[in-house]
Amino acid sequence: MAGLCYTGGFITRFHAVMNSYRLARNRSWMGRAAAAYDAKYEALDGRLWILGGVLNELEGAKGHLEALL
Repeated sequence: MAGLCYTGGFITRFHAVMNSYRLARNRSWMGRAAAAYDAKYEALDGRLWILGGVLNELEGAKGHLEALL
């Protein structure tokens, strides 16, 4: 779980850096590549956050089941 949280935080920081770079250099080929890369992995970021939420819910349910047993 900690790995997912770290990955999500890393991706969020990465997007912030890439956005600032793309805004400054959006006319260069590297700026366009950064924009394409950012768009490609934006969906991955959302999936990681959803997966992290699901794992948190599963860990909570596991705790409740262990308490019942």
